[in-house]
Amino acid sequence: MDWLEEILKKYVTDEAKLKEFTEEVNKTFPLNAVPKKQYNDKVTELNYKTVELETASEKIKETTETLAGFATLEVESKEGKDKIAALEKDLTEYKDGESTRIAGVESAFQKQGALDRALRLAKANPEALDFLSEQFKMDDLTLGDDKKSFVAGFDSQIEAIKTAKPSFFLAEKIGESGTPPAGNPVEKESTKPYWK
Repeated sequence: MDWLEEILKKYVTDEAKLKEFTEEVNKTFPLNAVPKKQYNDKVTELNYKTVELETASEKIKETTETLAGFATLEVESKEGKDKIAALEKDLTEYKDGESTRIAGVESAFQKQGALDRALRLAKANPEALDFLSEQFKMDDLTLGDDKKSFVAGFDSQIEAIKTAKPSFFLAEKIGESGTPPAGNPVEKESTKPYWK
């Protein structure tokens, strides 16, 4: 409050009266006036609050309009709920169908892999694997737990195919005369397949 004291010095010549007046102003001024910095801070805060209030008013207006739209939708909500329920049912059916289809494809790949291994073990011509695979009734083949071998259906089908198409398999025979050669009673020799 130095500024007020400087003004008063121009008009009051008695130092005692000036000091007494200044002390009284210093006591009562804060109770009756707001300092400029505090006032400016409050004005700035008020401006921010005004902007926030305008924004909130806009949002309230938008929300009111949206709620009015929902009132219209409420009438249509029964139809909407029915459509959603139908779509959810369709989605569930589609997922179930796709899961079944994917399981079928996985099973077919596993069966094909097991069939290729089994045909190689049965000494099938490697170049004829595709043709021989087509001769099998895949639905009649049952995979084992390891998904790499068959527990049913393969033996009967492979024997029928070997009988019908023996040239597609490597044949084994004992010696040229059908008896084991001397000095080597159990040695087997294989015949050369037609494709070599």
